[in-house]
Amino acid sequence: MLRSVFAVILGYLAAVLLVVAGLGLAGMLFLPPPGRPYGPGVSPAYLIANVLVSIAAAVVGGLTAGIVARRSPILHASALAAIMFIVGIASMVASGGAAPGQPAWYPLAIAVIGPVGALVGGWLQQRRSGAVMPPPARAR
Repeated sequence: MLRSVFAVILGYLAAVLLVVAGLGLAGMLFLPPPGRPYGPGVSPAYLIANVLVSIAAAVVGGLTAGIVARRSPILHASALAAIMFIVGIASMVASGGAAPGQPAWYPLAIAVIGPVGALVGGWLQQRRSGAVMPPPARAR
């Protein structure tokens, strides 16, 4: 049980660290330097980079959860996906939708990309390791 909790937490931390690093790099590449105006919205290149970084980070998070758990990678990636979805929706509701300069679709897209990516990562780990779900317990 403790290993399962640790696997999901580690998967989440891996995804968050990749998002922070990736978006920092994307910001340096695609956003104007400090002190210069951003213009009417965030550049399309930055949005694309943000979505791609978010997908990759979520896949790595799901993969990490599956690797650390050793058993039932899809189950652990599903737990991670549920957490990502709850955090994404809570963030969207708390911020009132899109931030200034973001398109209206962006917050919901990010809330969905994370869980889907985590599930893909768990699926990849399951295929890679040949792990299977344990059979359901039989009723006596």
